[in-house]
Amino acid sequence: MGADTPEEAIELRRQLTSMLHSAGFPLREWASNSSAVLAEIPSDELAIQPFYEFSDEQSVTTLGLIWEPKPDILRFRIQLPVPATVLTRRNVLSYIAQIYDPLGIDDQRREALRVG
Repeated sequence: MGADTPEEAIELRRQLTSMLHSAGFPLREWASNSSAVLAEIPSDELAIQPFYEFSDEQSVTTLGLIWEPKPDILRFRIQLPVPATVLTRRNVLSYIAQIYDPLGIDDQRREALRVG
């Protein structure tokens, strides 16, 4: 979820938490790169340490992606397969298909590799 201001994010979190809790789905493990938003979340519901305690290697894994809040970047976790003795189009397509990207962030690059 995203918001333009910390106040909007805090209100959106409050609404989502309330709505889903009433349906029996308590939300937890919240993360943000805004210290104002983190300050409003109880510590037992945080997925990361407060902003002032961020370390360079602190990250949150969600939807198969790794988010690093301090630099605010997303990374993919890719396990490289055993190299084939002969690299064929089929091998390359198989390697590309193994990249899990549910948000479609890397679709353009994967499509270029697939077609090219």
